[in-house]
Amino acid sequence: MSYDQRSGRRSTKVPIKSVIDMVMGVLYALAGSMAIIATKIGKMQIPEAVAYVLGGMIVLYGGMRFYRGYRVMVPPHDDNNTPDAP
Repeated sequence: MSYDQRSGRRSTKVPIKSVIDMVMGVLYALAGSMAIIATKIGKMQIPEAVAYVLGGMIVLYGGMRFYRGYRVMVPPHDDNNTPDAP
């Protein structure tokens, strides 16, 4: 447990791994999209079904990487600590 967790303070520094995960997620999503687009315009010589499956899997993996980085950077929303309205 870190000092910030024990004292209840929220850390203000940005974890570099989260930033890298988010950037790599965007790059993977772009690469998957390019695999699909390149097949559609005839720049890649693989079957269209293979391009859709491969591109879709790469896009999903990019989304997962982006979410993993986002989840670490953004604190969870806690409804239990909100004061009641009068």
